[in-house]
Amino acid sequence: MKKKNCKFCKKIFIPRYRISQNFCDKICQEKYWVLNNKEHSNNYKHKWYSKNKQLTIQRAKEWTLKNPIKAKESKIKHFSNNRDKYNEKNRVWVINNPEKKKAQSKAQHFIVMNPICEMCGSTQSLQRHHWRYDKPLLVNTLCQSCHSIQHSKKPMEVSI
Repeated sequence: MKKKNCKFCKKIFIPRYRISQNFCDKICQEKYWVLNNKEHSNNYKHKWYSKNKQLTIQRAKEWTLKNPIKAKESKIKHFSNNRDKYNEKNRVWVINNPEKKKAQSKAQHFIVMNPICEMCGSTQSLQRHHWRYDKPLLVNTLCQSCHSIQHSKKPMEVSI
């Protein structure tokens, strides 16, 4: 058979199958197709993600647990690349939640946090938790995981 140059990577190869006459392998063929069909590719990715959202989230969590340093670097890079978006989101939140912002500000200035989480005893990633925003000085010190658990509970399930 006649030797050819791959359309994507420019390697010289001998075509094996009729369907891949212009590419050295399936990977080059797919990469070439993606680069030359961006719009179609983005639609495909969107459809695939909407069908496999839970799987994607699960894989992302697993990767984050296996690669904590890379995950942190990625998060920092993402935040710095999208700083304006997050600043706007925060500004809108402050406008829509003035009582929460006022309560947080009072607690930050007037209440000293305990050195340990009041639920599990952890000493890392401590945060203030308001049980009621109309009582801004009623605050407990919780670690990040206990704090997120408390916010995920329904109001009647909250344990003090």
